[in-house]
Amino acid sequence: MDQTSPHSRREVSILCCGDDKYAMPLMVMLCSASANLSAGWRLGVYLMDGGITPESRRRMEEKIAAFKNVDLHWHVIDRSAFSELPILRRINSTMYMRLLMDDILPMDLPRIIYLDGDLLVEGDLAELYQQEMGDAVLGAVCDYGGTTIREELPIPGVDPSVKKETPYFNSGVLLINMKPWREHRIGHAVLEYVRENRSIVRFPDQDGLNAVLLPGGKSRGTLDVFARFAPVSCIICTPAAGWSRRN
Repeated sequence: MDQTSPHSRREVSILCCGDDKYAMPLMVMLCSASANLSAGWRLGVYLMDGGITPESRRRMEEKIAAFKNVDLHWHVIDRSAFSELPILRRINSTMYMRLLMDDILPMDLPRIIYLDGDLLVEGDLAELYQQEMGDAVLGAVCDYGGTTIREELPIPGVDPSVKKETPYFNSGVLLINMKPWREHRIGHAVLEYVRENRSIVRFPDQDGLNAVLLPGGKSRGTLDVFARFAPVSCIICTPAAGWSRRN
């Protein structure tokens, strides 16, 4: 696959993942992002497809095309590589697909916004996309359920006292700096971490990202934890639970 396509400076690149259960929420998320985008900007959407049916794909493409500011790139992912990794009651192995983003994203893509498929975007993602990152691997916000790294997560070479003071970020919204992500092979390191600690991780992909990106940890990268992501609301939707708001 050619990974050297050109990119406009006025394009917001978005990565999202899902299977057929998340086809509707994904469509809602992308339509809301498109509707709130600044004039003159486009969305370049890289959708990692873990089992979306042709009919659902057709509906998504028709609805999203009506906004006329979205370029949708489909990438069908073979999930067999995740067959031995732990899953959650409501989230299957599609949670790991984004960790293979290196395989599908163009090499000249400088950064990308990852969005969970159950979000409603209420503001302009161009503002988030342009935030200064420096050399940080990614930008994130602290998790509302636990603000610091859990002590039981094994991180060789890192003093336990460091974990108590290190923010634990939520991985549902990420601004990713692709150069250090690729250089440190973050996605592959996270998959390896989850395999080695499958009996300990509680939120496998999120725990793995936090552990690998901990300053002084395996990646030797630096983590920039942004204070806020204003353009994205805290409204969530899951196929099982329906819509709900978390304040």
